[in-house]
Amino acid sequence: MKLDISLVGGMVHDGEGNPPVRADLGIKSDRLVYPINEAEKKKARRIIDIEGLHVSPGFINIHGHSDIPFLIDGRVPSVLCQGITTEVVGNCGMSAAPMLGRYGEEAKKALKRDSDVLVDWEDFNGFFSRLMKNGIAINMITLIGQGNLRGSVVGLDDRPATPDEMGRMKELVVRLMKQGAWGISTGLIYTPSVFANTEELINLVGVLRETGGYYSTHIRGEGSTLIDAIQEALTIAENAHVPVEISHLKAAGVKNWGKIDRVLEMIRSARSRGVFVQHDQYPYEMSSTGLSMVLPLWALDGGGEKAIERIKNPETRAKIIDELKNDPYAQGDRIIISGVGSEKNRKYLGRRVDNLAKEEKKDVGEFILDLLLEEKGSVGAIYLSMCEEDVRKVMLDPYTAVCTDADARAAGGPLNRDNPHPRAYGSFPRVIGHYSRDENLFPLSTAIYKMTGLPAKMLGLEDRGRIADGMIADLTIFDYEKIEDRSTIQNPHRYPSGVEYVVVNGKIAMERGDILPIRDGRILRHGR
Repeated sequence: MKLDISLVGGMVHDGEGNPPVRADLGIKSDRLVYPINEAEKKKARRIIDIEGLHVSPGFINIHGHSDIPFLIDGRVPSVLCQGITTEVVGNCGMSAAPMLGRYGEEAKKALKRDSDVLVDWEDFNGFFSRLMKNGIAINMITLIGQGNLRGSVVGLDDRPATPDEMGRMKELVVRLMKQGAWGISTGLIYTPSVFANTEELINLVGVLRETGGYYSTHIRGEGSTLIDAIQEALTIAENAHVPVEISHLKAAGVKNWGKIDRVLEMIRSARSRGVFVQHDQYPYEMSSTGLSMVLPLWALDGGGEKAIERIKNPETRAKIIDELKNDPYAQGDRIIISGVGSEKNRKYLGRRVDNLAKEEKKDVGEFILDLLLEEKGSVGAIYLSMCEEDVRKVMLDPYTAVCTDADARAAGGPLNRDNPHPRAYGSFPRVIGHYSRDENLFPLSTAIYKMTGLPAKMLGLEDRGRIADGMIADLTIFDYEKIEDRSTIQNPHRYPSGVEYVVVNGKIAMERGDILPIRDGRILRHGR
C-alpha cells in the first residue's frame, strides 16, 4: 500500500482525552492509516516532518454561524485558520432554510442589503446545490432554525401557532431532516423564535424522536431569566425525549454573576435523570449580538420593519427610551459597537456607546435609536457581560464543548468587514494556548477532547472526532508552544499563530499559515 501522505514524528492525540503518544500516521485517499511502520512511511508520495508538533483530530465547531459566509468565500479563513475542519451552522434559531413566507421575504432583503447575497433557494437541497458550485474548504453540518420555521409558516407576529400551522411546521421539519439537517435550533431572545411558548417547542422538537437529531438552544435569556430559561431547555428536552445542546452557556450581567453554580447543578441533576445534555462555550468574558437586542420585546413584534416604524413614531419612540433607562445594558458603558453598514458610521466601530452618546450630545437611548434607524436596524454590538470566574467554571465542566458562535471572517476580501468579536478568529487557539498552556486550567488532551471527541458524540459522528485507523482524515497539527489567539476588539482581523497544518478529508487545506486552493470540504448530511 502506497500512502498519499505520511506525517512523521508528531505527538498524536486520540481525541478521547488520553495523553498523547509520539507516533507516525498516514493518509490514504480520505482515510487515516494508523499507526504506520517504517516501510509504509518511506513509500508515501509525500513525507511531512512534524517533529515537535501536536496532531489532533480536526476541530469540530459545534456552534457557528457561517451559513452565508460559506457562499461568499468558501475558504472561510477565520474558521479554517483556527484548525476547524467541521462547523455546525443553523444555530440560534437562524438557518439557511427554510426561506418561505414573510420570513423568507425579510431574510432575502436583509441578505441582499448586508451581504449582497441573492437568495434563490427555499430548502436545504437548493442551498446545498448553490454552496457546492464553488466548493467549501471545510465540512458543514446544519441545523434547522426554529425562527425560520415559525417565520415561514406563522409569520413575524407575537401570537400562538394554530394547530394547522403546527402541522405545517412539523411537515417542514421532516422534509428538511430528510434533506440532511441534524436537528432543530432555537434563538429564544430573537424574533420570531421568542414568540413560541414552551408547549409549542416541546411539540415541534418532539418530531426529532422519529427523524433523529438533537435540539440546540439559545435559551430564553442568559441574564435575569437565566435559571428559568435553563429549566425550560431541560423541560423541553425531557418531555420531547431528545438530546439538548445548550448554546454558549453563560451568566450575563453583573447581577447574575455566580448563578452559573446553580445552572451547572441543574444540568447535572437532569443528566442523573437520564436527560442527554451538553453545552458549548466561547472562551471570552464578552458576548456579541445585535444592538437591537436592548429594545423591549414589544418593540420587535412583527419583525425589523415594524421595529423601525416604532422608532420613527414619536410616541412609541418615547416609550422605548423610557424603558431603556431601566435596562442596565442600555446605559451604554458595557456596549461596544462592532458592526455597521454605512461608511458614515464606521467611526463608531470598536467604541463604547456611552462615550459615543456624550460626543454626539445625546442621551444614550436616543443615540441607540438614532443609530438603529440610520442602519435600518442592523448594528452589531459586543457586550461586556460575563466574569472570568464563571467562564472558567463552565469551561472546566466535562460536558462543555468549545465553539466560536461566530460567522466566518477574513483579513481581506468580502468577509473583511466591521469589528467582529475576537471569538471569530481565536476561540479554539485561545482554549489551548491561554487556558491549557498558560493558565494550566486543564491538560492539553482535555482541551482537545472538548474540540473533537465531545462534539462528535453529540452529533453522532462515528468516523470523525477521533484518531484511529480507518477514520476520516480530518486533522489539525499545531505548535503547542506557539499557538495563540491574536484577535482583539480594536484589531480583530488577525489570524491566530501556531496552527501549522489543517487536513480536510485527506487533503491539506492549510499549510504553514497559507490557505491552499483545495476545497475538499463536504456537506455532511444526517443519516448518510
